[in-house]
Amino acid sequence: EPFTTGVPLSAGPIDIRNMNIEGILRDLGVHPQSWITWTLEKGHFDKFGGTIFPLSLEGPMEFATKNFEIFDRPATDPSRGHMLGFAEAKLHANFTIRPTGIIFDDVLIESPKSVLRSRVSLQFRKYLEAQLFEGTRIDLSELTPLKNIPWSGIAEVTAIGRGPFNRPEIEADVAISNFNFSVFSFGDIEHARVFFEPFDIHVSDAHLRKGDSRVAVPNLHVDFDAIPGVVVDADIDTHSAPHLWAHDFYDIVGMGDDPRFADLDVNASGTARLRFVQGGPEDRCGGGRLRVKTRM
Repeated sequence: EPFTTGVPLSAGPIDIRNMNIEGILRDLGVHPQSWITWTLEKGHFDKFGGTIFPLSLEGPMEFATKNFEIFDRPATDPSRGHMLGFAEAKLHANFTIRPTGIIFDDVLIESPKSVLRSRVSLQFRKYLEAQLFEGTRIDLSELTPLKNIPWSGIAEVTAIGRGPFNRPEIEADVAISNFNFSVFSFGDIEHARVFFEPFDIHVSDAHLRKGDSRVAVPNLHVDFDAIPGVVVDADIDTHSAPHLWAHDFYDIVGMGDDPRFADLDVNASGTARLRFVQGGPEDRCGGGRLRVKTRM
């Protein structure tokens, strides 16, 4: 009688093929319309067990996965748009079912170029709690494009997120080496504090190193809800030595090899307001539009 209090259940080994995370979340009552899709192509539980009453089932799992993608609306919506995704990864975790929801503990995700260490709780009341731990290292080229913008770089991230499944709030500490975003080559982001809520990113206290220059970014906002593109607004501060050299600025905006600027170099100290738009009526040429207002 499996529903008798405390009666143990066990199974294993268990082999699983071609499951999709959308269906799992729907069938377990976690979320009826997931905004993500992820194929668990080939997986295995050495053992899985516990009790039905009280509900406490768990076991170690490992999967070969593919086609992870986050959308800007439910995955079943034909008008959904791409936000982020990667092609393949190996997933290792301890899978647990409790009365409150599903827990993926001791999560290790390994793709060809990235490693993520995490813990994720998906509660039956459609509430998400997740952490990215120290040791997480992400090659952004595996996640490109971000919406419709190419990006690359090596990111080291720790983060915590919580909130409704379709609108979690995420706080992260980030460092990115050799960061490229759209047509811009920013060098190294030595540290930044990032706040994310679909589909806005707010960045504070960012510090960039590009060649001989150092740049502070006290505030930056990325609006992914801009129709049909992306809008970035940022405050720039170059008061701290060694300030911003013009030759580094040329490299940032893709003009470093332009011979017209080869002999033009200055050192700039001051502030600036930047606005970059890709897509939409402000981007008349379709390749992105940058406006800069400075006091230097």
